[in-house]
Amino acid sequence: MILLLTSGVCAPVFAGSFSFADLLQEPATITHPSGYIGEGGKVTVSVCIDPESESRVELAIAIQNSIQHWNRLEPSLGNSQMSPESGVPADHVDAESVLLHEIGHCIGLAHPNLASESGLSGDKRRFARAIPGSGPDNGYTLHAGSDGVIATVDDERGDDVNLHWFRKSNNNPFSIADVVDASTYSVDVADLPAGHAYPAVAGKQVSSSLGLTPAEAVMHQGIYYGEKRTGLGHDDVAMARLAMAGTDRVHDTENSYELEISYEGVGSNCDITVWMGGHSFAQCSVSGSPIAPNHWQVSGATIKMAPTSHINWHFNDTVETDEPVDNEAGRIFGSSFDGSN
Repeated sequence: MILLLTSGVCAPVFAGSFSFADLLQEPATITHPSGYIGEGGKVTVSVCIDPESESRVELAIAIQNSIQHWNRLEPSLGNSQMSPESGVPADHVDAESVLLHEIGHCIGLAHPNLASESGLSGDKRRFARAIPGSGPDNGYTLHAGSDGVIATVDDERGDDVNLHWFRKSNNNPFSIADVVDASTYSVDVADLPAGHAYPAVAGKQVSSSLGLTPAEAVMHQGIYYGEKRTGLGHDDVAMARLAMAGTDRVHDTENSYELEISYEGVGSNCDITVWMGGHSFAQCSVSGSPIAPNHWQVSGATIKMAPTSHINWHFNDTVETDEPVDNEAGRIFGSSFDGSN
C-alpha cells in the first residue's frame, strides 16, 4: 500500500497489505516471497498483468523496470527526484515508482514507518513502525526527541513495541552491512548502539537531517505528484536480504535463498497479478501462511491500481535493462489479447 501526497496533504488508501508482524503481535516475524518453504536455492516469483487490466502495454514496461531493481538489489542514495528533474510531469504520478513499492509488499516487505494503517494522520505516520502501547495517539507515544526530527535515533516512544529492523552497528538506514542476517540486524531495541533511543527510518526528512541528498526507502509510504523513485534504498535491500538469509536467519546456509522475480506477460496464474482499473490509488493485497516459527510465506498477491480516468499516471516508454526482455504485454495465458486500453 502506498499514499499519494499532494501539497503536503495525504490522500490515504487503506488496503489489504498484511503486516503479519502487526497481526501476530510478534515483532520478530519475517515474511518471505511465494515459493520459499524453508529450503535454500533459487526462489522464483512470477508477475502477470490481469487480462482485464487497462493500459497493459504501458504497465508491461513499468513492471519490467521495477522487477529489474528488485532483482539487482543495488542500494542507492539520492533515489528521490522531483519534477522537472524526474521527467515526471508535476501533475502526474509515476506508475513505475508505485509498482516498485507495491511489488515490495507482494514479496513480503512492510512499511518501515507507521503509515496509514496506524490510523494516524499527517506527520505522525512518519514515525518508526511499531505495535502501539498505552500512549495518547491511538496507543502510540510519538515524541521526536531533542533534535525535533521525526523518525531519528532520539525519538521517544514510551512502551510502543518496535517492529522496524535496524542495523545493529550504527542504526543508519542509509547504509547496509556487508553480511545481512540476524548477526547484523535486529528488531530488539536493546541491540541499538549506545545513546540511541529508537530505530531511525529511511525517510527524506531523516536523510536531510544527516546531510544526505534526498533519499527514501521505496517501502516508506508516501509519494508526491511529479516524484520518481530511481532505485531501491539501502533499507529496502537490507530487508530483502535479511529475509533471504532464511529461517535460520544466518547468511549463506542451507536455508538461505536467492530471489528472482520474473515477468510473464498477460495472464492470471502468476504469484503476483497486476490489475489497473480499480477505484483506490494503489494497493497490494496479500495472503500468507506460516512455514516456521516467526516465519511466514506470501501465498498470493494482487496489485490493484486506479484507472487512468482517476489518476494521471506517468508511464516510462523505455525498458531500462541490459537483459533481453519481453517488451509487450502480448504473451497470453488462457485469454485473448486485444491491445491496450
